[in-house]
Amino acid sequence: MAPPDRVGHARIGYAAAPAGHQQLTETGANLSEPPKKSAATTSSQTAASAASTTRRLVPDQNAMLPSLVRRSCASGSHLPPLAWTYLPSQLAYHHGLLLQETLVARRLRARELLLAHKNATMPLSEAQRALAQRTAETDVLLLLQHEPVFTTGRREKDPEQLRAEGERLRALGAEYVATMRGGQTTYHGPGQLVGYSIMDTQKAGVSRPHAYPSHAGSHPLEHARLVAPSVKWIHFHDTPLMLLVTYHLQLDTRCYVHHLEAFLESLATALGAPVHPCAHTGVFTSPTAKLGSIGIHIRRRITLHGFALNVTNEPLRWFDQVVACGLDDVRATSVEREGEGAGEGVEGVVDLAVSEFGRAYGRRMVRLEAGDAQGELRGVIDMGVRGVLPELGAPIEL
Repeated sequence: MAPPDRVGHARIGYAAAPAGHQQLTETGANLSEPPKKSAATTSSQTAASAASTTRRLVPDQNAMLPSLVRRSCASGSHLPPLAWTYLPSQLAYHHGLLLQETLVARRLRARELLLAHKNATMPLSEAQRALAQRTAETDVLLLLQHEPVFTTGRREKDPEQLRAEGERLRALGAEYVATMRGGQTTYHGPGQLVGYSIMDTQKAGVSRPHAYPSHAGSHPLEHARLVAPSVKWIHFHDTPLMLLVTYHLQLDTRCYVHHLEAFLESLATALGAPVHPCAHTGVFTSPTAKLGSIGIHIRRRITLHGFALNVTNEPLRWFDQVVACGLDDVRATSVEREGEGAGEGVEGVVDLAVSEFGRAYGRRMVRLEAGDAQGELRGVIDMGVRGVLPELGAPIEL
């Protein structure tokens, strides 16, 4: 098996066997000599032969997963950098939500444009193609603090209860917003580091998994899955030389959440806070004290929402107003109360958070700055911060 050419994308080459001989693949399947490329071979015959070859290879792909995972997770150096920024001013929640939705919509629109260009139904200029490629491939981490807001998740559906609770909490001076993320009611506000990761789960590689054991007892990559492989014969002067089978390693929802938890646990430890293993999603310092929360939504492989870490004690009095995340016997805590790293407030932990996030996902983290190649992305984020993005449903312009 050849080494992977990128994280999350393992490419396997099988040399063709001499005529009259059988070839044994790494998984133990016999691979007969490939069909020769000739004018007499019809496209349907070629497709049928490839499908037959695929059937001999694919049944063992699950057995190959551990090997592919180990190889694919060896290094994140071939993944594109992950762009990040910290928004220094407190952001209204609905502005942050619209910003996330807009970033996802732009990536999906860029995919559509690239596919149309590939199929020659909507040719793009070189500059347009480069912009669409950059938009489709750039993962983003937004770090920020919100104005005081309580948000609900998809698990809370009683409209009368939501209305009454909204009235009560708004009277305290906070927003109250229903969202599509997972989980139940939580709080965001000053003193809390919030991270929104806009990532493509199919292309998001994972590096050094041994450094991030799962507190639930299973390895995060057990929840990765292989996407259907593609099979291609490579010919030289009409002679089939090699069969390339490409497997895509895709992070599923549980795998992605596991890594967010591992990142938050590593960050909490680096800030001097204890981490207590817990079956509930999030980061706990004891069975009854929760330091960080996770709530995500995935749309066509692209993630929204993310994590929150209580840095100072300021959020704690707000958490006392609700049963956060539906856990009656759990109270919120903070790095300031439990650890050593909250002396400079949220801004003081941003650089460490960026470093730990990059380490968890095996990505090189690049800050968005004036003069870089991401002018369009910076412009969208600036519009989101200022609250001047068009509402969803308007035509998406890259």
